[in-house]
This record gives sequence, structure tokens and C-alpha cells, in this order.
Amino acid sequence: MIGAIRQTLEAGDQVLIFLNRRGYAPVLLCEACGWQADCPRCDAHLTVHYNGQSQRNSYSSNSYLKCHHCDWQAYIPTVCPDCGSQNLDAKGMGTTRLSENLHAIFANPQTSKELYPIIQIDRDTTRRKDSWENIYEQINKGNPAILVGTQMVAKGHHFPNVTLVCLPNADRGFLSADFRSPEHTAQLMIQVAGRAGRGDKAGRVLIQTLQPDNELLLKLVKDGYLSFARELLQERQMMGLPPHRHAALIRCEGKTLAATTQALKDAIAHLPNAHNLAVLGPIDAPMSKKNSRYHAQLLLLAKDRRQLHHVLGQWWQPVLALPSAKYLKLTLDIDPVGW
Repeated sequence: MIGAIRQTLEAGDQVLIFLNRRGYAPVLLCEACGWQADCPRCDAHLTVHYNGQSQRNSYSSNSYLKCHHCDWQAYIPTVCPDCGSQNLDAKGMGTTRLSENLHAIFANPQTSKELYPIIQIDRDTTRRKDSWENIYEQINKGNPAILVGTQMVAKGHHFPNVTLVCLPNADRGFLSADFRSPEHTAQLMIQVAGRAGRGDKAGRVLIQTLQPDNELLLKLVKDGYLSFARELLQERQMMGLPPHRHAALIRCEGKTLAATTQALKDAIAHLPNAHNLAVLGPIDAPMSKKNSRYHAQLLLLAKDRRQLHHVLGQWWQPVLALPSAKYLKLTLDIDPVGW
């Protein structure tokens, strides 16, 4: 991939590298005891944010830990809070770290004869007024450059001088617990690939994967999205998942997980006797704690949409009136995007 990037730049063209993870690294880890920097308000790791100049100073304004779910921020510790070790390491890669690594290869006079600009495009670099307009103007000058971007660059942009699109770490979307993740990942890959070759020159797309034999990925690359989608639909039919079943997702949010789970259990007890629905749950939400609130969910699946709506019409208002649902937030999502 590095060789292809260099060849593209030397030909006077631009390269787009897509990584849908902003920040420097997704996890700060103590290699002595295994401690990880977690958000105190969410079931999520704190993302490491810093640049090369601020790494040496953990208390720099450009150096901090941040939760991308609730915006909690904290200083990067100099020693492990659990064991006192200084052996703290940022694990994984975000757009900032990727940009720094590319800078060392393509914009460092010690390693590259020609210096090429590395343009990072994500929420961190486009937050200020006119920042996106300035970046867009720089790209449209057409000079050789490497664009490093998140989902912001995947849709709707026309970069006529981009002839190479690279997708590192393309496996993540095919390994998610969300059954729709392969579908969304494939759509995103197609959209990102569409940024290459939009001008007069032909485009090329490189996908980096640790699973080159992944059947879904091979189906997408060799046969296109339509064939890929048909295979996913067959899997959904065998598993009884949408669009071959109709879904309603009930989410419950409260101060404790026990209270939200109990409310959903009581809701199940109030279902009509002959409802003929598949009832899955209650279970913890994929992120059970978010912004100091706890989340549980209940999934209803039906073969017939009218039957689902008929049951919900009789059942939902009594559920909202349950004593155990008092002071809790209950929401009903018909045809949820995911669960």
C-alpha cells in the first residue's frame, strides 16, 4: 500500500486513505497490569487525543482523553492509576496517528526526497469556522497530497485528482456483533471507493485486510454489491431477521440496570396471551451505561406486520402506565436500524 501511495504521488495525483476512527488511538493501556482508561459515565474506552508535539506533555491542551459518546474529558495520566507504572501505551490507530505515521514516510526530508502534504479531514480538524472550506480549497488545487479522512469524506465530495483510495483495517465492520454491520460496511466501502477516478484518470482501490479469505468481502470485491446483498438476504431469511421479519425494539433507560430490566420483564408479562411474537430479552443494550444512565432493551419479531402493530396497539399504553416504569424512559422503535 505504501508503494502504491508513493507511485500515485509521484505521478502527480492525490491519495485518499479512509479510516473511520478519529483521534490518536482508541485505547490507553498499562502494559504492566492491564489497566485501561475507561469513561466513568459510559461503558466505553476513552479515546486518546494528541499530536506528535504534545505527546511529551500529558497536560498540554492538545493532549487529553475523551469519550466520544458523552464528551467526558480527562488528562492523560503520567503513571498508571492502579499500579504506578509509567509503561502506558496508546493502542490502536485513529486518523491523527495515521496522519503522523504517513508524515514520517512522505513529508519528512530524512525519508522522502519530495515532501507531500498530509491533509487530515475529520471532526477534530474541521471544527473551527472556515476550516472545511480551507481544506477543500487546498485539495482542489490538484497538487499531489494524501487525504486522511473519516466518514466525512465518504459521501458526496468530488475530488477529481484522487486516483487511489486506500482502506486500511477493513475487517472491523465484518466482525461486529450488529447483524447489519456487514451491510453498512459494504455500503461505506462502495461509497469511499467512488471517490477514486472521478476525473479524467482511472481510479484504483486497495483494501487492507487480515482476512483475505472472508467470503463476504470476496463476494463484494468480485461480484459487486448486488450479489453481496442477495447473499446477506438469504442469511437473514434463514435466521428470521429483517426484512423477512418485522421488528419492534423497546428501549428502557434509568438510573439502575436492575430497574430498567425489571420494567421490561413486567412489560413482557402484559403481552396478550396469543400474541404469536418472538420475544427476545430483556437484555443489556450494546452500551448498557451511557452518560451515567443505564439501558436495557426488548426485541419483538413478527412474521406479519399487521399482527405486530395490532399487538403494539393494545399493549404499549398499558406498558407506559406500569408502576415499575415510573421515572424511567421507555421508547418504542418500529423497524429499528440495529440492536
